Amino acid sequence: MTQHPATIPLKPLSLRTNFLWTFAGNSIAAVCQAVVLLVLLNTTTLEATGEYSTALGWCAPLFMFAGLDIRILLATDSRSEFRFSEYLAVRLLLTGVALACVPIIALATGRGGDGVLIFLGVGINRLLELVSDAFYGLMQRAERMDRVSHSMVIHGLVSSGILAAVVWLSGQLVTGLLLAAGANLAILLLYDVPLATRLAEQVEGSGQDSLRNVLTAQPKRLWQLASQGMALAVRKLFVSLNANVTKLFVDGMCGTALAGVFAPFAAGVNASTTVSRALNQAVASRLGKLAANNDMPGLQRLINKLQLLYLGMGAAGIATAWLLGHFVLSLLVPPNVAEFSPLLVIVIAAVAVQYQGGILDMALVALRRVNVLVPVSGATLLTTVVGCWLLIPEFSLAGVTIAMLASRVVRVSILTWFIRREMSERRAEIDSASNEIAAAA
Repeated sequence: MTQHPATIPLKPLSLRTNFLWTFAGNSIAAVCQAVVLLVLLNTTTLEATGEYSTALGWCAPLFMFAGLDIRILLATDSRSEFRFSEYLAVRLLLTGVALACVPIIALATGRGGDGVLIFLGVGINRLLELVSDAFYGLMQRAERMDRVSHSMVIHGLVSSGILAAVVWLSGQLVTGLLLAAGANLAILLLYDVPLATRLAEQVEGSGQDSLRNVLTAQPKRLWQLASQGMALAVRKLFVSLNANVTKLFVDGMCGTALAGVFAPFAAGVNASTTVSRALNQAVASRLGKLAANNDMPGLQRLINKLQLLYLGMGAAGIATAWLLGHFVLSLLVPPNVAEFSPLLVIVIAAVAVQYQGGILDMALVALRRVNVLVPVSGATLLTTVVGCWLLIPEFSLAGVTIAMLASRVVRVSILTWFIRREMSERRAEIDSASNEIAAAA
């Protein structure tokens, strides 16, 4: 009897194929976000662009913390310690609380009517993205990054296209954000949920029950999962704050107009890490398996290969920014923004260092040493805050970019030390166990 196509199990893809799909999905999503920002810069005022960038700067850390990094926990849960319904329940509960905090933050920072609505529109879209992201974790654990990429591309093209079109034609940012949220919700229900149901059936044998069980999940189990993810949540909060606090410092110390000028540089950091994020996500499941099997040599080889690749990518990026930065910016943004092009070299240097830290982060998660990431991320954030506080009064936006670079150097230095120590301890434990077995024999 022939199986219906919808019931045929989805086979895992190779590491290379998963990387290519993830890279394609992240690249297109980054381009879509960049288009929205460019439309804002070229059709509205710097103040409007700065308001949007500042809303992103506040919402990103808030929702990053509320998300508990559920996707990585789910993707690396090779022993199925928790069910998908439990991961999804925690994600829905905490992101709902985060959304309720968004208008409070907007009012507390002195925003008026339109400002509050912009914050709320950004918050709703972030919530929907994180719900889809939970489903991506299930797809990632099944090593089907092609399905993740399909969803990201659909979300990016449709929601960002709607937002950019509305702003371009009418200048109505709030309307565009709300229509984009409607599009994200429709894609979530029509694509992400059906696919997740199929994967839940394949991975857990639960299917539709996996989604229904969200409403009946045991509070004790949800608390255990949330507790396990809290260290990751704090780490993600620090990482997101480190990436976005610069926007808040610029808005607070330089004004909303310069926040608009800084917006494309901040967005450039996110776009430039597309490749590394894609590759790190593609290898997350592989790292988890190597760590679970205590294959330290294999884990170290994989980390070394990625770091060497990232070193070459970073050098190429710095050279390109040095030679072509002003030319490219002058084609994309207004002249009063392009005149800040020398900052691009420092920004890309910070990205090059960030590449190295990303894979070390992922390795420590796979080793389940997530508590280490909290103080590391705190030290990184502290470096950024102190750097901005000291350098912005003297160097304005240049001071912000220098602080960005310094914080990433601090992060990679500390992570490298922790990874080397962890690897050494694991190898010592394995050797000791082998010696005991040999002696007993």
